[in-house]
Amino acid sequence: MKSPLPVPGATRRQGLAALGAVLLLGGCASMMAPPLRVSIVDLHSLPSAGFELRVLVRLRVQNPDNKPVNYKGVSLELDLQGKNFASGVSPVEGSVPAFGEVLLDVPVSIPAVALLRQVLSLANESGAQRLRIGYAVRGSLNTGLLGGERFDSQGDVEWPPRPAPAPAAPAPSAPPPP
Repeated sequence: MKSPLPVPGATRRQGLAALGAVLLLGGCASMMAPPLRVSIVDLHSLPSAGFELRVLVRLRVQNPDNKPVNYKGVSLELDLQGKNFASGVSPVEGSVPAFGEVLLDVPVSIPAVALLRQVLSLANESGAQRLRIGYAVRGSLNTGLLGGERFDSQGDVEWPPRPAPAPAAPAPSAPPPP
């Protein structure tokens, strides 16, 4: 009796099915990792032009997992008082160590319309020069895996942001020997 010849399409389908199963299992395993903890540490104003304001957002990213998270790029959206306010991206590369943390700086743009909307909504809330405002920040670290490492965090910020600190002056060099 003759053995049946393999059908080329069937072998290919079996290979694709096996690959799909491996990717699915890998995706499920990565979903078991605890989410990154992200909070806004500081805001600094940046030079702006035209009808937008630029702000540097400093994020603290904490990794509560026993595996490091390598990333190449970060994106974020910032809501203030429940309204979309700013967005930004940065090509920063690095790694959040296992059970460690890093600080990331992301420049964001605030369209004039969003700024005006926030100013009008805050105009009657307080006579103070600096306000504490509720925020929500969401985004992702690009890890090269299906959508990257997503984060979502809420808290308070102080507004308006303080100007960025001046760069540290270089240390004086030792005087030449006599």
